[in-house]
Amino acid sequence: MTPENEIIAKITQKRKEADEANRSESIDNQQSEKYQGPFDFICYVPNCKFGTNNKRNYERHVVTNHHRTLCYPGKVDLKRLGWSAQSRKWET
Repeated sequence: MTPENEIIAKITQKRKEADEANRSESIDNQQSEKYQGPFDFICYVPNCKFGTNNKRNYERHVVTNHHRTLCYPGKVDLKRLGWSAQSRKWET
């Protein structure tokens, strides 16, 4: 491997590490009463195991992975979609 390729490989590796550090954590799908856990934002879509403390990452996840889905569903939306409540302030 040439010195230039080694540098490119190191830069690429550093970027991957930085992306992983910034990437939101996944969690096991839990019951609604357990959603008080370590994350401020947890995806409502059933069987989706995404949770994060970063509002922007949560919104990006919902928009890119669950088209036409609400980031902050209200009580009526939860009932209509059959999703479990997470005791969040926007669920009123």
